[in-house]
Amino acid sequence: NWHDYVDELKLFSHRHGLDGLVVLLSINDTVHHPRQQVAVYSNNTDILNQICCELEESSSWSLSGELEARENLQVYHIPINTSTSSGTPPLLVEEIQGLLKDFVDRRSSVLACHPSSRTSSTEGVAGSVEFSQGSSGINDMDGSDIERAEGGSGDVVAIAR
Repeated sequence: NWHDYVDELKLFSHRHGLDGLVVLLSINDTVHHPRQQVAVYSNNTDILNQICCELEESSSWSLSGELEARENLQVYHIPINTSTSSGTPPLLVEEIQGLLKDFVDRRSSVLACHPSSRTSSTEGVAGSVEFSQGSSGINDMDGSDIERAEGGSGDVVAIAR
């Protein structure tokens, strides 16, 4: 139940200065079928909606199940048997990182071209993204600050401010 994790996601993103988190969780337990979920969290509704649009428009894998919207959190269910045209399972982490890198790059270029009127010449662009790992702006986090779901493993992709 992702609802139980909202406070921890909020604390984690605040502690690390992140605008948003994308978590990929693979669950393999004996009660349910193996499944994968992608959770998108952000305190900024615009960023949340933009990331969700990027994920929804991805053509290499499909989202299914119910979309849950609670407290700045959207959860997508991904069929475990989703495959690319070659028949091999998708590399979801790499695909999601690529989508997010493109999102951050586009967002950065838009903000660089249209700085906020509240920004003085000596300040950075309001809401701009500082890249903390290479130039991608995407960090891999092992989720050590957040408990993993029992029987599951997950990857966290964070968008740095």
